[in-house]
Amino acid sequence: MPRKRQESYDERRRQIVAGALEVFSRSGFASATNQAIAAAAGINSPGLIYHYFESKEDLLRAVIESYAPPLQLLSRAEALMALPPEEALPQFGEAYLRLMEDPQIGGCIQVLAREALRFPDFAKTLRAAGPGRFLELLARYLERKMDEGLLRRESPGALAHCFLGPLMAYVLARHILSVPDDPELNGPALLALQVRIFLEGARVEH
Repeated sequence: MPRKRQESYDERRRQIVAGALEVFSRSGFASATNQAIAAAAGINSPGLIYHYFESKEDLLRAVIESYAPPLQLLSRAEALMALPPEEALPQFGEAYLRLMEDPQIGGCIQVLAREALRFPDFAKTLRAAGPGRFLELLARYLERKMDEGLLRRESPGALAHCFLGPLMAYVLARHILSVPDDPELNGPALLALQVRIFLEGARVEH
């Protein structure tokens, strides 16, 4: 594809993703229509969306990948794999905690999470679009560190859930259930504590 044509294609794709973010934030996933997304994106034909995305699920995946901090780690996965656990795990945790703090995606994720709590089928769609891929990346990282002899041999997926579990509970309580912060424990403090406790249990002592 010629350079100018590729730039035009990429720009139109970004417009559609931004429009979808706006509509998903307002209406959720199930109620979002191609007409509303096209209007928010500033394009004339709703059908044009399918020139850039295979389905609405594919568009949801692009929105999360473009705006959600945890999924942005995918673009530097190999660099993360080279880091020791005490350096990489805070990056995984911080990206997860920033998910709701980021003004571009936080509101959208809150709407989608509430929708997922009501509709199990959509929960599977949302997991496949974002959280599942993040957990897979973390599990791959942990398995790499097991292979390097730095962490105890356990199920990588189970260990990934063990690391993220307290952070997930914090995000759910604060941003979905509107539970106020404990004044003595904010997100960064919780993350530092979780990394320390996790490594005390999972690290191989030499």
